Amino acid sequence: MTEQETPLQQCPQCSAALEHIPGYVTWCEPCGWNANPQSVNRKRSLLDRLNKRLGPKTSERLLDSLHDDSAKSQRAWFHFGAGVFGALLLAGDAYLFYKGIRTLWGVHSPGTFFVGSLCLIFGLLLCPRLHRWKHRGLVRSEYPGLYRLLDEMAARMQARPVDTIQMGTEFNAFFTESDFTRKKLIYIGIPLFSILSLQEKIFVLAHEMAHNANRDMSRNWLNRYGQSTLSFIYDTIMPREYMREMLGPFFYLQKYVRQLVGALVFGVWYVYGLLGFRESQYAEYAADDLAYRISGTSAALGALEKPHYHETFYLTLERIARYGYNNDLFGELRKVMQQMPDKEQRRIRRMLDTEMARLDATHPPTSLRQRHVAALPNVELAMALTPEHIAELEREFAELERKAQRDLLERYRAYYL
Repeated sequence: MTEQETPLQQCPQCSAALEHIPGYVTWCEPCGWNANPQSVNRKRSLLDRLNKRLGPKTSERLLDSLHDDSAKSQRAWFHFGAGVFGALLLAGDAYLFYKGIRTLWGVHSPGTFFVGSLCLIFGLLLCPRLHRWKHRGLVRSEYPGLYRLLDEMAARMQARPVDTIQMGTEFNAFFTESDFTRKKLIYIGIPLFSILSLQEKIFVLAHEMAHNANRDMSRNWLNRYGQSTLSFIYDTIMPREYMREMLGPFFYLQKYVRQLVGALVFGVWYVYGLLGFRESQYAEYAADDLAYRISGTSAALGALEKPHYHETFYLTLERIARYGYNNDLFGELRKVMQQMPDKEQRRIRRMLDTEMARLDATHPPTSLRQRHVAALPNVELAMALTPEHIAELEREFAELERKAQRDLLERYRAYYL
């Protein structure tokens, strides 16, 4: 490749020359600048701050304690403490709601009305959110191969089958339960699945099914409620810059007071986060344990790494949407993955090994998850898929790619072009 095809830029951090390879992330090997663009562009949550404070050594010690009996006992106490804390927050919210209604009942003065309304408003704001999935899922009769695959996984794990599969355009996959009916849903991000082999797809689906089998959503409900409630309070209290012109000279006074109260809320959340931190990390390792036994070791290791190629996908999407002579987005993405230069592969390994990158704040570092799977006994694909079932799955995923591709390109061109 000529120098004209790969223009050199200058690193803003160490002033080293940068080689720009079209279609891939531009980064600096000497100092690591821009090796993980997501860590710079993404807004840091409270969980991100907790992970940074704990550091990689804590995650490594947690991995080493997976099979330690004393650690399991400690984990049970942490889980119990997090549940009690969440129950107390829920009881406090119920009391606020009750107090508001009781105060407003037969109100006789403006002050009483104000206090009752305030209690009622805060009670409604802090009540548990119902995660109702608004989008229509995949119809079982139209995607029988995919549903049959998940039903076989559920039978192997002795879990309830999922109620619906949701297709989307995020570079991700997850399992969740919606509203009080506890309907079970698996979300499939087509951009991610487009670069996975069939066995790697099986690992990702089995990992999400394992969360269902282990009842992670149900067991950790109080913990998740407590963390989301405290996060909501923290985000509401912290000052916003757009209020500077509205408040004038009073802006700095209210900013100081809100930052002080926010620090107190963060302190409470930090203690609570420590109680629930281990549980969320263990849940991911347990799901990996179940999933790799179905997909095989090599597929598991590959599937754990590929979610970190999201920047490659977004660069490919931009290029196809702006300059593409055809609309074969996922075909071009697979071509980019196959022709990936050594520098891009070194960036991914550096991001995983040196920066301890993770999918999100609730997951352990990916390199530790890979180390955990690699240390387990080596296995091959456990599911016996017939050639007819494999062909059926390939047709269904190809159809999902066509739908997602059209949606992605239309939305990108509508918003950015």
